[in-house]
Amino acid sequence: RISTLESAGAGDLALLANSRYESQLAATKAAAVIVDAPRSHQLNYLVHPNPYFAFCQALKVISPAPGHQLHPGI
Repeated sequence: RISTLESAGAGDLALLANSRYESQLAATKAAAVIVDAPRSHQLNYLVHPNPYFAFCQALKVISPAPGHQLHPGI
């Protein structure tokens, strides 16, 4: 599931692309956070120079469009 930093739970993926939300890292329960650079909090990060792009790619895999079939094994 994809969620906000604030409402993420165990197993959720969240995005941090705006520094005004960085304070929410300390309390997030997200399994991983997409960021542009590693942060000091002890979390799992998916680091990409363009976190919005990475978020869109993750969204395609996690929540494909209705009727879209994912390749087996993904």
